[in-house]
Amino acid sequence: MNTPGTYALKFKGRREYNQDEAIVVKHGKLIFLGIADGMGGHEAGELASKAVADISDQIISDAAKKEPASDELKSILEKLFSECQQEISRIVADNTEKAGMGTTLSCVLLSGDHYVWGNIGDSRVYHFNGSRLKKITTDHSIIEDYRNQFGSEDIPAYIRSQSNVITRSLSGDGDQPDIYPVDKDFEIIKRDEGFLLCSDGLIPGTSGDDIDWMVKIITGNSTLKDAAEDLVSHAYDLGSNDNISVVLYEHHDFERITVPDFPKYVYPPVEKPLKPKTEIPENKKIRYRGRISLALIALLSFIGYWILFKPFPLPFLPENSVTYPDYSNPEDYLDTGLNHDYDAPAVRSEDTVKIKLITPDTIKHDTLLREDKPHSNFQVE
Repeated sequence: MNTPGTYALKFKGRREYNQDEAIVVKHGKLIFLGIADGMGGHEAGELASKAVADISDQIISDAAKKEPASDELKSILEKLFSECQQEISRIVADNTEKAGMGTTLSCVLLSGDHYVWGNIGDSRVYHFNGSRLKKITTDHSIIEDYRNQFGSEDIPAYIRSQSNVITRSLSGDGDQPDIYPVDKDFEIIKRDEGFLLCSDGLIPGTSGDDIDWMVKIITGNSTLKDAAEDLVSHAYDLGSNDNISVVLYEHHDFERITVPDFPKYVYPPVEKPLKPKTEIPENKKIRYRGRISLALIALLSFIGYWILFKPFPLPFLPENSVTYPDYSNPEDYLDTGLNHDYDAPAVRSEDTVKIKLITPDTIKHDTLLREDKPHSNFQVE
């Protein structure tokens, strides 16, 4: 149910089923806003999030009849989370095939200008103040735990692969929610402030959120309905592959601004068609094939010519760093006493080292043994 100053929207997205619930409940002076993202399979996820929506309506209705004081708002939220855990536990006990079902719940409870909020799972609550949007809940997820432990946004791939794993949920067990504010009974909301609640489907990827585009969409639209639809469409265009749900609330009226070059979105969003491949005319294909054939023939001819004649060095081939002495004159060789930096190619034998005179034209250094030091016991052939 949408009330003045609120708008809730849930979109199936690229999933076959929608397991989200976007919740707006108003009884008396109490306004309850919530996002529940179900899990555990199609039917189980839908059942869990629907159970949370129903219990929220009942708890807020009962509380409103008592006209609670502002310092009682946190206890109302605590009771709501507790009742949801118990209800899901009862459902699982009666339907063993539903084991593993559960849901997230991020919510805000307002009474006049006072509010409190709570969270379990990885759905989110953002507080909006003019051009500023700030996340005021903490995700209960493996990725968020890594950020908190190591203080880094450089998330390893093996952690990113677990982006869909949450560490707390409403699943009938003992997981406890975060209830805010921590150090006081309630916060005070001012005129022109408000809230954005969303499932994780609104935030594609795992590297965090992009506040700028959300602010532009919220303030650049004249109504909450248009803003909610644009938020969903934009997330879908960014590649979100999950259900996408949002709840917007404005305390009195947001200040609208004119956003230059504000993009136009379509709701519901649709897949963008792939660009058709450009077909190459047959006559052009023949020309391309002819050019490629000529280029290959020229390349092969060049390689063959260079192998035969080696007319010049090729810059991309490394030069041999070994410098061979000129052993073409035996007398010059015998005068050296084998004191050259590179000794003559040698063939190892049992008792002697035979030094065979080899001209530079016949040196095959890849197949001959080379001694590191000169030998005194040698004979020349």
